[in-house]
Amino acid sequence: MGILGIIGAVLGFILKLIGFVLLFILAVLVIVLITPIKIGVVYPELTVYVKWNGIKYTILPMKKKDKKDKKDKKKKPEIAEAHNKKDEKPDETAQAQTAENKKPAKAEKKPKKEKESFIKKLTVEKIKAIIKIVFGLSRKILKGITFEQLYLMLVVADEDKAKMAEDYGKLCIVLIEAQPVLEKIFTIKDQHINVGMDFSKSEMAVACDLIVYVRPVTLLIAAVAALIQIKKEGII
Repeated sequence: MGILGIIGAVLGFILKLIGFVLLFILAVLVIVLITPIKIGVVYPELTVYVKWNGIKYTILPMKKKDKKDKKDKKKKPEIAEAHNKKDEKPDETAQAQTAENKKPAKAEKKPKKEKESFIKKLTVEKIKAIIKIVFGLSRKILKGITFEQLYLMLVVADEDKAKMAEDYGKLCIVLIEAQPVLEKIFTIKDQHINVGMDFSKSEMAVACDLIVYVRPVTLLIAAVAALIQIKKEGII
C-alpha cells in the first residue's frame, strides 16, 4: 500500500469516527427532547420534585444544612489572618499607589455608537402582535401538558351544618362544570376527584397528589412556530 493509500485509509477512519460522534450527539438530543420532564406535587405534606429519565430531584422540602456553624468558625481565623497581613505590609500598598500616579494618562477612547436594542425597537403594536401569536399557540402548549396522575380530595367542613351542605353542593357543581373544560385544555390520563363532608371538623381540608409531565420537543416546536410567525409579520 502506497502513501496515498495510507492517507486515504486514515482520512476514511477519521470521517467515520466523526460520523459516529455526530450520530451519538444527535441520538442524545433526540432522547432529551422526547423524554418527558415530570413534576410531582403532594399536599398537605408539601413535596415538590422534578423527575427526568429516572433522575429525581426534590425541590421541597429543602434539605437542612448542619455545617453552617463549622464554616463560620473556619472563616473567622481566615479573616483575622487577612487583617494581620494587611497590617504587616503597609509599604507595598503605598508603593503601588505611587506607581499608579506615575503612569501616563491614557488617551480617551471615542465613544462607540450603540446599536438600537430589540427592546428599544418594540412598540405597543408590536407587543400586542407578539402576545396574540403566543396566545394562539398556548393551546397547543397546554394540550402538550399531560396529567399522568390527578388525585384530588376535598372535604367540606363548617360549624354551621346548613352552610356546610350548601358549600358542598356549590363545590360539586363547580367541579362538574370544570372537569370537561380541564380535559379540553390539558391531557388527563388518570383522574380521581373526591368531594366529601366531615361533621367533626370546622375547616375545609384539601389533599392532592399530582404528576404532570411535558416533552421538551413540544415547547421547542411551539417556540420555533412562534418565531417564524413573528418574523413573517415583520415584528422582528
